[in-house]
This record gives sequence, C-alpha cells and structure tokens, in this order.
Amino acid sequence: VAPTNGTIDCTAYPVYNGSDWLNVNSGQTLEYSGTKSLQGINVNQTLTWCGALTASQAVNINSNATFNMYGKLYQGMQSNPWNSLNINSGALLNLKGDLTVYGHMILNSNANWKIQGNVTILGNLTINQGSKIEFVGTTSSITINGTVTKNGTSTITGTYTDVNHKL
Repeated sequence: VAPTNGTIDCTAYPVYNGSDWLNVNSGQTLEYSGTKSLQGINVNQTLTWCGALTASQAVNINSNATFNMYGKLYQGMQSNPWNSLNINSGALLNLKGDLTVYGHMILNSNANWKIQGNVTILGNLTINQGSKIEFVGTTSSITINGTVTKNGTSTITGTYTDVNHKL
C-alpha cells in the first residue's frame, strides 16, 4: 500500500506475465510494473500497477477492493463504449497519473476515487449515492465528453480543472 504522501517505489515490482484478464482474488495483494495490454481487469482485493496499462474491455474494482494506479491507464475501445470502468461499493481507485476511459465510467454507491493527474472520459460518467471523488494536489484536470449523471448525494473535493464544466 502506498504511503499517504503518494510516493511509491516501483522498482521491486515484477512484470506481469499472466493471462489476458488480470484477476485479483479476495485476500490477494498483487503488485506489478511495466507496460501491458490486457482484455480486462477484476480487482477483488488490492492491485498496484506502476507504468502503463491498457484494458480493452472492462475494469471492475469490486466491493471494498483497492486499485492503486501509478502511470497511465487506458480503458475500453471507442468502437464499444459499453465496456466500462466500474468502481463498486466501498472500493477505491487511487490514480496518480493519467486515465483515459473510451467507454463509460460508473461509481457505484459509496465508491471512492482519488485523482492526482489528468482524466479523460469519452463516454458518460455516472456517480451514485455516497460516492466520493477527491482531487489531490492543485494540477489535476478532468475532461468529460459524455453526460454526467449524479444519483443521490456525492462529494467532490479538491482543486481541479473541469475542462468541459460537467462536474
């Protein structure tokens, strides 16, 4: 788990050589580095990735799981915007770097998203009841091309540039 100041030493993390779907099971803590293209990612506990990661299909951060992403994350394909990046109940996407979502992004009830970097969502963003988005630092930006749907009460904190004025 990364220290609270956001600095992390990725040099000891191995390169991922597994299947096209990266599955982190309950009770597992996995740490990888490097550049990889995958079909998809399911996180049920803790995943830390340093480098560049592409998932052509879905990224699911399931209930109470944590995905620490340090670098560049690309999710989905423009030809199929229904592939989505999902942060589920009690889960955390801790992003330090850049995220590009070609499809949709969904924060389910009580999801958590920390952002220190630049986010581009080409599809829609859905923010459900109790979700928290926290921008860390003062230089983060978010560009949302689709529509934003807020269901219930959510919290967005921190300093950021909302390029298309959607949040």
